[in-house]
Amino acid sequence: MGVDISTAVDSLVRLVKKKGIIQINDAAKELSIPASIVNEWAVFLEEEGIIEIEYRFTTPYLSYKPKGECYKEQKELIKKKLSLLLLSVRGKVPKTKQGVMQRNFLVGSIMGLIKETDNLSPLNKNKVLDGIKKTLHRKILFEETLRSGG
Repeated sequence: MGVDISTAVDSLVRLVKKKGIIQINDAAKELSIPASIVNEWAVFLEEEGIIEIEYRFTTPYLSYKPKGECYKEQKELIKKKLSLLLLSVRGKVPKTKQGVMQRNFLVGSIMGLIKETDNLSPLNKNKVLDGIKKTLHRKILFEETLRSGG
């Protein structure tokens, strides 16, 4: 028989999830916790991608954000940036065989990263980000090749 251990922060997450959207002051009243504490927890929970803080005029509201949505947004942003990078590289016309080989390799790397981004998860996020860093470094080398007449 397991014991269910729950914290006050868990209570806040459950409340926001139940309500969908709630003012910070209302959440504080329902939980009998000072609004300043609820705000501190909300900032942390937003950083973790669990809830969102929205401002309507000057009033802060909390809304529930399922974890999957956070990664969905990140995936779309990464794919969009990689697609722009791909267009940039494809638009370059190298003058040498080495330049063409570099461009083709870079295009393949970017397309591979776009495919990997479809499966972005907390487990492979660092692998994808490392791949992006390496690809950006390759793009810099490719640009240098083009500038030097390649």
